[in-house]
Amino acid sequence: MSLTVTPTGLPVEAWAEAVADAPRRALADLVPPESTRLVVVGAHPDDETIGAGRLVAEWARTRGPVLSLTLTAGEACLDEVGVQEPGLAELRLAEWRTAAALLGARTGPHRLCPDGAVAAMADVMAAALAAELNPGDVLLAPWRHDPHSDHEAAGRAAAVAVRERGATLLEYPVWMPYWMAPETVAATGDRWSVVVTGPDAEAARELALAAYPSQLEPIRAGLGPVVPPLLLAHHHAQLVLG
Repeated sequence: MSLTVTPTGLPVEAWAEAVADAPRRALADLVPPESTRLVVVGAHPDDETIGAGRLVAEWARTRGPVLSLTLTAGEACLDEVGVQEPGLAELRLAEWRTAAALLGARTGPHRLCPDGAVAAMADVMAAALAAELNPGDVLLAPWRHDPHSDHEAAGRAAAVAVRERGATLLEYPVWMPYWMAPETVAATGDRWSVVVTGPDAEAARELALAAYPSQLEPIRAGLGPVVPPLLLAHHHAQLVLG
């Protein structure tokens, strides 16, 4: 019997109606017409692909260049079960670089905050993100209420950075549909919509997901995957919030 790394979440049916009823929007509906560069940031390697891979791939194929950033190496993903895996940080960063390339993005300098400490270094992370932005860029970041402390802090840092640099912010969910009910999300005041993307973007995301075996597959015998199949099942459409 495998040790569960990540506790189970809501069934896909919990979000089925909310996603089906959400407004459908094209990229052109979400960002200023003059914006041609996208900067996508994750708190950890794989956030950008799980939560925003379709949007990233669609942008890269139809609109302009994409820069991918990660705030941590995601090295603490097994800490909850007391497992230390040698070389995990380096492995996860290598997976991130591969996934970004498959989505059509280039990777920038990663701002290696310790995994789990983004909130404690939020001001530093906001400054680091601002330094990577140009006026008119679009910054795609984890939703600031996503139920993971690093994701929340990354979203808040992103909001500060875009204000400083005159950029546009889009927010994407990662763990939200897995651990938060639609009514809980609605209570934040934010609303979700589905971004319409093409089959090429879908195919690119699938390839990029496969670049993360350390997260989607058991990293060693006796462990379950860090990212449960149920979480991926929740991400059957590209959501943005705001």
